[in-house]
Order: sequence, then C-alpha cells, then structure tokens
Amino acid sequence: MNRCSSYVLTLTFLLCFIFGVAEGANADEQPSVCADSRDASQAAYAFGLKVQKAVRERDLAAFFSLVDGELDYGPRRKYAENKAFHEIFPDSWRAAVLKEKPPCTPFGWRGFWLANNGLVRYREKHTIDLFHIVEVYDWVPEKFPHVPVGWKVDDRLLPPQCFVYEWNSHDNFQEVARLFGIPDDSDTSEYRDFAHNTGKYFGDPIYPFNRSSRYNIWQYVHECVFSVQSDQLQIGDSTVQYVYPDSREVLLYTILAEVSPDLCQVFAPNLPGKCLESYLVHIASCGGSMGCRGSQSYTIYGMFQMHDGERHGRERIIFPLKNFRTENPARNFLDSK
Repeated sequence: MNRCSSYVLTLTFLLCFIFGVAEGANADEQPSVCADSRDASQAAYAFGLKVQKAVRERDLAAFFSLVDGELDYGPRRKYAENKAFHEIFPDSWRAAVLKEKPPCTPFGWRGFWLANNGLVRYREKHTIDLFHIVEVYDWVPEKFPHVPVGWKVDDRLLPPQCFVYEWNSHDNFQEVARLFGIPDDSDTSEYRDFAHNTGKYFGDPIYPFNRSSRYNIWQYVHECVFSVQSDQLQIGDSTVQYVYPDSREVLLYTILAEVSPDLCQVFAPNLPGKCLESYLVHIASCGGSMGCRGSQSYTIYGMFQMHDGERHGRERIIFPLKNFRTENPARNFLDSK
C-alpha cells in the first residue's frame, strides 16, 4: 500500500468516526459536555437529550413517557391521545426546543429549561438523578365549553376575596382543623384528605360557620361581595383581578368549568344547605419572583343557600369543596363524573 492510499484510508476512518458520533448524538448517545462533573448535572443533561430525541422524532408517546402523571402546566394526556405531534406542538415550538443543547445547571428553583424562553421545564424527582418534565408552554390549547368571565350573584361580580384556598404554609386550613378536632399535621393522610376533600367535613365536624374565627375557610356572600368596590376590580379576557393598594400584588381568579348543583351537593353531603351554583375556579396571588405560581389553587367552590334555622337564617355562603394543586387533575376528576 502506497502512502497516498494510507492517507485516504486514514481520512475515511476519521470521517466515519466523526459522522458516527454525530449520528450517535441524534440517537441520544452523545456524551455530556457539562463542565460540572457531578452526577446530577450529567443526568440532567442526558435527560434533556431524551426530551429532544422525542421532539426530534415527533414521538408523543416517548415525550409523555418522560412525564410523571400529568403535567403541572401543559397539555393533558387525554388531550394528546390519538393526535399527531404537530397538532399539539407546532413546528416553531419544535425548532426552538431543538435549537440549543440541554443545560447542565438549573435555573434556580425553576429547575432545568429547554429553549431560552423555557418551553419545556423539567426537574429532579424525589429520588436523586431521576428527572421528569413538569411544565410545557406554548402548546396548541385544548378547547373547553364556554364559561362566564367572573362569578356574578344578583348582578354583582364576586371579587377574588370570596374564594378561600389553602395557603402554601397550610396555616389557615390547619387552624380550622385544630378548632374542629381534625388532625392538623400536613404530613398525615387525615389532614391531606381534609385539605383535598374539604366539602365532606362541612356540617360534621365543621359547624357552626362563625364569622369570628381568625381563619374562616368559607365566605358569606353578602360580606365578601362588598369587601371591595366594583371599580377596584379589573376584568380581563378570562380573569377578574384585584390589585392591592400601594402594592404590586394581584389577587385574581378564573372560572374554568361549570359544576352541576347536584354534583356540588354530593361533595358536601353533611352541609345544612342547598347548592345553588358551583364552578371549578383557579385562584392565585401573583407578585414577586414566583409570579402567579407561588400561591394558587384549583378549587371547586359551591354557593349554598343555608337553611339551618336561626343561626344562619337563609344566608348564602361560598365553601371550598374540592382542592387540586394543578389544573389537569381537576379537569380529569370532573371528566370522570
């Protein structure tokens, strides 16, 4: 073999090696380029490659296999069933997700992002070095039945203050639990049931519905509706907002779905009243570095006409009946009813 032939073979070998590595990268076999050698960084980078592989191949099943249950924010599994990839994620979305290498370090508490504007967010599970997709943005939204913008009673718009939800600290619900002999340790199954299925506790053991308690989790309609002036409310395309004076904090709610009064009644079997109206409501306090994702809830509320004698007369009270952390489980629950 002459020297020229040797150079050709060597060049051919090098080209095959280079293209083989590139093809391996497309097959999710690219070695990590993270400067940080910690296992968590390497695992996060490798998981990002898995996400990009599913997106590159337009494989919805593979994409949702990287989601633990339902997304905290993003399309429901049910919505994605029997749909083509482009019907959920447009080509522009796909190109943005594939444009850059996955990150090696998290963006603070937000976890890891793909695309500069965070189109796909993932983070570690409780078991270290295992990741899952938690949020997806800018997908083609699911269509739902029409619902009103804001909840009106006697032609007056209810302000966000009418809808009590569990704080991140649990303090308001724990205080009520203590008052009525319900276990108030948030780590117990008894408290978690109370926080999730609150409606079944009204009437027994939670009774009476006094106004004097420091942390009422119910609201008398005629009191909360006049707690703010109508001109202090801002109505958006789907939201009703209250901006606190001299503050950037905003309290807002959005009606997501209508719930039948009969189903509402089932959620509060011991409550001495009749359910008049019920909705699934997203309620959130927005402001600070966490935006609207810090303190919020997806809750089924019921407005009840009370008929328990002299104590409440025939007043109307709004109760939280079913509480969910995110929207997708709440909608799945209503779909199952």
